[in-house]
Amino acid sequence: RYPLVTGVQTCALPIWPDGIADDFSWYRALIKQCIQASWKKPPIPAGEKIYTEVEVKISSSGAVTFIRISRPSGDSAMDASVEQAVRSTPLLPKPLPAGLGNPDYTVIIQFKLE
Repeated sequence: RYPLVTGVQTCALPIWPDGIADDFSWYRALIKQCIQASWKKPPIPAGEKIYTEVEVKISSSGAVTFIRISRPSGDSAMDASVEQAVRSTPLLPKPLPAGLGNPDYTVIIQFKLE
């Protein structure tokens, strides 16, 4: 578990890979949008493409309670920037929707640099 960071604003607005649509796809999109809005992209050499995946657990209140790099990129700056983006988004603007997760919800988010 990760402690909540006080004084940090929320974003403005089971494990699923990106791109799967169902009744809760809007919530997964909200999670991804909020976290990626906090991402400070590290520089990469011209012509390289790297990506990483992070596993994020959300409590029923919308708080981020767990972070794990589930697929490292092989670039420590990239992986650290992704983890920092999640840590910078400790609370989503909406709690878990009824019927999604019990008592929490886990999602995997991909971050790509090209």
